Amino acid sequence: VFELSLPDDQVVIIGIQSLQCLPRTTLRDCSIVSTVHGSSGAFTFSGVSLSLYIAHYIEDLKSWNQVEVISGDGFGTRIMQDELLSHGPAKPIVIADTLNGRLMTLNEAWFV
Repeated sequence: VFELSLPDDQVVIIGIQSLQCLPRTTLRDCSIVSTVHGSSGAFTFSGVSLSLYIAHYIEDLKSWNQVEVISGDGFGTRIMQDELLSHGPAKPIVIADTLNGRLMTLNEAWFV
């Protein structure tokens, strides 16, 4: 389940099925880098680009300036609008829900 807090303080709860209805993006040859475990890969992640996800729920893309992405275990990051939009279609930030062609479990959710 994803919770999206909009600029007007409205909160939208989005299930994985709704997320999977949006156009998909696949990123191949991804590596996961960890300060504790080193790097591993190559992986193929698929999901929805974060910019498309935001555009689906916010008409005026100028009405926000940052996105805070926080996982269920409290880990999070802040992505500024210019950073998100500068990635473009060649290197999108993706809300990944599949790993190497299979649906990820709750413990495997990634932003790539």
